[in-house]
This record gives sequence, C-alpha cells and structure tokens, in this order.
Amino acid sequence: MHVRILGQWYLIDQGGDGWEVTNTEIVVKFKENVSQAEIEAFNAAMGVQILRTNLDGSYYCRILNGADPICTLLAYYGSGLVEYVLVRNYIILL
Repeated sequence: MHVRILGQWYLIDQGGDGWEVTNTEIVVKFKENVSQAEIEAFNAAMGVQILRTNLDGSYYCRILNGADPICTLLAYYGSGLVEYVLVRNYIILL
C-alpha cells in the first residue's frame, strides 16, 4: 500500500516495512501493440523523459514537471497503453 507522510510517498508491505518512493522516477512497460511514436508522444504529454531501456523492453523514466509520482502512475494505468508502471523505491527504515 502507498501512504503519504509529510508530503513524501512510501510503499508499506504487510509486515509494516517501508520503502521511500522516489518523486522523480518510474518504470514503464508499454503493451506490444504500442508504437514507438505513441510511446514518445505519450511520455512527452506526461512530462516524462526516458532514461534507459531495459532488456525486457521496459523503460526507466524521469518525471520532469514535478508531478506527483502516484498521480503519474495512475495516469499511465488509465491510458490503456501499458502492461505495468511502477514507482521506484528506496529501502529506508521507518
């Protein structure tokens, strides 16, 4: 589950352990039928820059416009273009 504490998002597992969610990076895997032109246009419209492509075809991306990462994640899910989208997490102790 994602929770927001003092303006920062965290991913909390069932055991209560937490990971800080970065506010600037997501991982996106687009569906196979989505063209490169569609990917580039959608990322540009979302204010997202591709940092690198992974071997599985997913992309590490940076959110450029300071948008909330969870809102960006939900917009990608709602687009119907993606297989999955994840926010990057860092291990911290809560």
